[in-house]
Amino acid sequence: MSNYSFETQEVAMFRIVALALIASTSVSAGSIQFRWTASDSDVLIENYQQWDVISIEDGITVFENGYPDLPAVSRCYVLPQGTTITDIEVTDISTVSLGNFLSPVPVMLLPLSVDVPDFPDYTEICLDGMSGVFPESPIAGYKTGTKTGYRIGSYSFVPFRYNRQGGELLLITSADINIIYQYDSNAPVYTLSESQIELAARGLSTFVDNPEMLTEWAPMERPDAEDDVQVIVIGYRQHSDQLAELVSFHNGLEYSCDSITVQWILANVDGYDYQERIRNYIIDLYQNKGLLFAVIAGDRGATTRLSQLDFPYWTEAMNSTADLYYSDLDGTWDGNGNHLYGEEDDDIDYYSDIYVGRYPINVNEADAFNAMLDKVVQYNTASIAEDWQTRALLMGACLFPMEPEGAWRFGSKYCDSLASFFPSDWEWNTVYEDTTGYHPNNQLELFNQGTAISAYFAHGNQEGFYWYYPQPSYPPVMNTDTISQMTNCGKLPWSIGYLSCTTGAIFGNGFAESLVERDSGGAIVAVACSNTSFGGITDPGPAGWLSINFAHLLFDDSISSAGLTHGLSKDMFWANWNSFYAPRKAEWILQNANLYGDPCTIFIGAQEEIESYSGSGFNISLGQNPVYSQLSLEITLPEPAAVSIVLYDLLGRAVLSMEDQVSQAGAYGVVLDTSELTTGTYFARVSTPLHNSSVKLVVLR
Repeated sequence: MSNYSFETQEVAMFRIVALALIASTSVSAGSIQFRWTASDSDVLIENYQQWDVISIEDGITVFENGYPDLPAVSRCYVLPQGTTITDIEVTDISTVSLGNFLSPVPVMLLPLSVDVPDFPDYTEICLDGMSGVFPESPIAGYKTGTKTGYRIGSYSFVPFRYNRQGGELLLITSADINIIYQYDSNAPVYTLSESQIELAARGLSTFVDNPEMLTEWAPMERPDAEDDVQVIVIGYRQHSDQLAELVSFHNGLEYSCDSITVQWILANVDGYDYQERIRNYIIDLYQNKGLLFAVIAGDRGATTRLSQLDFPYWTEAMNSTADLYYSDLDGTWDGNGNHLYGEEDDDIDYYSDIYVGRYPINVNEADAFNAMLDKVVQYNTASIAEDWQTRALLMGACLFPMEPEGAWRFGSKYCDSLASFFPSDWEWNTVYEDTTGYHPNNQLELFNQGTAISAYFAHGNQEGFYWYYPQPSYPPVMNTDTISQMTNCGKLPWSIGYLSCTTGAIFGNGFAESLVERDSGGAIVAVACSNTSFGGITDPGPAGWLSINFAHLLFDDSISSAGLTHGLSKDMFWANWNSFYAPRKAEWILQNANLYGDPCTIFIGAQEEIESYSGSGFNISLGQNPVYSQLSLEITLPEPAAVSIVLYDLLGRAVLSMEDQVSQAGAYGVVLDTSELTTGTYFARVSTPLHNSSVKLVVLR
C-alpha cells in the first residue's frame, strides 16, 4: 500500500488530493473528507484471452469470484479513541468513459488445492444475469478495528462503473469521499505502556493515511514500569532450562522478559479450555504489564488453537493452527458462545495487538529445542558481514496451467514482485518453472551456499512444495527429505511461504517446523500457512499480498523484527481488504498464516555492516563501537548525493536522524549526538538515491 499524507501528492498512476483534514475532533462524532481525482491515463487495460484486465495503481481485488474484476483502492485511518466508522458518503461524482464493448475479466481467487475451472463456469454465476451498473455503490466495504489500543478505520473505493448491457466502462475521475465516525460504547479503550504505543505507532505509520494523528489519537499512555513484561516465553515445565535460556537471550536484546509454564497457567488461570487459559494470561500481561511479544514453545496440543472457521463450498472447518488467536487480543474469538473458536460470527477483530512466534516442539523434543536455541543465538549475535547476507533464493512453480505465462498463475510472477523490493546491492538466484514444465534443479545447492531470504510460490502439502509438471508425479522443489540434506548452518534465511498450502501445518514433522528445527541448517524463521492458501489469476490474491507486504515492510520500511514484519504484513492486508462481497477468503488466510521461530529475531541484513554496492565506491564504517555520547560515521560516496542517516532501535523505531545533507564524492565524516539515547543496540542506516547500507552499534552509558 502506498502511504499518502494529507498533502497533494503525485503518484505514478493516479493522484489523491486531500481537501480537508478533520471536520470534527469531537469524540462523539466527526468525519474525514477526501477528494479523489484520477484520469484515464491512470488506468491500464490489457487483453487476457477474451477478457479485459483493468488495472490501477494500488488496486486490489475485493469482489467474489465471477463478478467483474474492477480493482478497488483502499485507505486506512487512525480514528479518535472510542469511535467507529458508521457510513461513507461519496458525492460530486464525475466520470469519463474508458470505452464500450469491454468485458472485464471475472474475479478468480482460488485455493491452490484445486485446478482452475473454465471461464464460462465463473461468468455464468454473476455476469450473464447482470443488469444495470456494477457496482451499485463505489464503496465495496468498510470496517473499524483496534490495533494495540488504536482505533483503525478503513474502506475500499471502486473508481469504476461497468454497464453489462453495452459493455461501457466508466472511470470516476473525481469525487468527494466523506468518512463518518461516531462514538461507539462497545469500542475497547485501553491504557497501555509507552513502549506498546510507540511500537504500535511505528507499525501503523507504514500504512495509515493520516500518520500525523498517531499522537493525538493514541491510547491513554502510562510510563514503562520496572515490572513490565515485554516478552513472555510460554512452554512446558519439562523445558525449564530452555525457557530460562530464552529469557536470558531476550533480556540481552534489551527487552524485559519472563517465562511461564503451560502447567502453571492451566492450574492458575480461568478459561474454557487450555488455549483460552493461555490467551487469558497473555491478555492480562498485554493490558497490565506492557506485553509486546509472546514466544510459544509447543506444537499440537495445549498451546495450539485449531480454528473452526468454515468456508463456502467446503464441508469441513479449517481445524488447523491459528496463532492469530494469541496475537489479536480483542474479544473472545467465541462471540456466539459455542466454544468453536474462529468462526465467521465470532466477532473477530483480526488486527494484531502483540506479535507472536512459535517454537514448534513438543515436550519430548529437548534436543530440537536446543538446536533452535543455538541457531537463534548465533543468528542474532552474528558480527561478520558475508555475501550471503545480501542474497536471496526465489523458487516459483506453475500454479495454474493456463496462458499467458506473465499472469499471477506462475510463482515466478510473485518472486519477481518480491525482488523489486530488494536493495540495489542485492543479488538473487531464481529457480523457475516455465510453461513447458522446464525448471533448473539446483535449489538445494543454492540454498546451502547461504541466503538471507528464501521464498517459494508453489503447490504444497504438509511435507513440502512441488513442481507442477510432470503430472501426476509432482516432483518436489523442497520437502522434508530435502531438509535432511541442508548444511547451511551459520547462513540461515528467513523463509517466506504464504502461498503454498499446508507447508505450515504442525503434526510433528511438517515442512516449516522441520525447517526451523534442522540442527545443521534450515531456516531461522519461517512464515507459512497451516491450511489451504489462496492465489489469484490476474491479482496476487490474499496470500500473494501477504508476501508482497512482507517484502515491502522489511526492505522499504526497515521493519526488521520477524514478529513485526509478519504481523504487520497481515495488518496491512486486512486494512486493504474491505469487502461486503467476498466471503472469508481474507479471514481464512489471516487465521492460518503463522510465524515459526522467534518473533524478536532481527533480520540479518539489518544487523551487519554491509556495503551497498560491491566495488561501487559506496561504503560506511563506524569510528568507534561501542558508542558513548557521539556516533562517528565515515561515509564514502562515489558521486555527489543527498545523504540521509536514520538511527533505529531494536523495535524498529527511528530515534535519531539527519535528513538530506548534500555531500560531494569521496570520504567524509559525520558526527551525531547520542547523549540522549539509552544503553542498547541500534542500527544506523545511511541512504542516498542510489545506495543504502546499515551498520549495527551499541550505545553505552
